Amino acid sequence: MDLIASVKRANLQETMFTALVLSASVFPGVLAIWLFKPTLIDTASTSKLFLLACSFMIPLVLVNTLLMGHFTDKHCKTNDDKRLFGFGAGAAFTIIKVFTILSVAFLFSLSLKTCLIALVVIEVLLVLLQVALTVSEETKEVAPRPTSPTE
Repeated sequence: MDLIASVKRANLQETMFTALVLSASVFPGVLAIWLFKPTLIDTASTSKLFLLACSFMIPLVLVNTLLMGHFTDKHCKTNDDKRLFGFGAGAAFTIIKVFTILSVAFLFSLSLKTCLIALVVIEVLLVLLQVALTVSEETKEVAPRPTSPTE
C-alpha cells in the first residue's frame, strides 16, 4: 500500500522524470533488439526482453547522467533539483544519441558492431570534452587577473 500512496503523491515533475528515465532505459534497447535480432522479440518473454533492453541502456544512461552532473551546480539550487536535472538531462541525451545512431544503422544497414563502436567513440569524445571543460573552468578560476602596465 505504501507504493500506491507514493504514486498518488507524485507531482508532475516526478512523473515526467520517471517517464523519461523509463523511456531512455527501455525503448532504445527494445529497438536495438528488434533491429539486430528480430527473432528474439518473438521468442523471448516480456520480462526477459525488458531486462535485456535495460541491461543495454542503463550503463549509457548512467554515464550520460554523470556527464550532465557537471552542469547541475550552475542551474540548480537544491539537491533534489540537481539529482532530477542530472538524471533527466542524462536520459534525454541518451535518447537523442541512441535513436540517432539506430536510425542511421537502420537506413544504411549497419551491423551491431559498427553501432557499438560509434556509441563508444561518441561516449569517449563526450568524456574528453567534459574533462576539457572542467580543466578550462578551473584554470579560469585559478589564473591571476592580468594587470595593466600602468599599475
